[in-house]
Amino acid sequence: MWMTILAVLIGGILATASGFITQLWLFHQERKAIAHALAGEINAILNIVRRRGYLEAFHELIEKVKQTQKPSKIVIQVKMEYFNVYKSNTDKIGRLPQKLTQRLVNFYTVAFSMIEDVLPESRHPKTVEESLRILEALRDMGKLLVEDGTLLVEELQRV
Repeated sequence: MWMTILAVLIGGILATASGFITQLWLFHQERKAIAHALAGEINAILNIVRRRGYLEAFHELIEKVKQTQKPSKIVIQVKMEYFNVYKSNTDKIGRLPQKLTQRLVNFYTVAFSMIEDVLPESRHPKTVEESLRILEALRDMGKLLVEDGTLLVEELQRV
């Protein structure tokens, strides 16, 4: 009789442990997949910024505004959705390590903000000072975005 009870207990423990281990493995696999997909998307964004010379364009326009003393802004027509992976996984980002989650949200929020500031319908600066303030802020945010994005990609690939 004791052998039967012991066999049932051991069987139950093994079945529970097996289910738990499977769930843990699936969680780890999904976490890894999300991290690598986000790393790929961020890397693509950084490559686009570099290849299209957006940071250099900010610098050149700042110099032009200083020389001409006429307010100006950068206008970029955004025709595609560049943040598909992030948008389709916002409900799963919490599965990543906490420090990465905070930095990811910050990265994408700054990127969204920068895009908003360069769209054709964004406000046109009225003074040279306002123009320089906006352009310099965009340049500085862009530099930080590239630096942080580069580190994020490295960290996400290690998840």
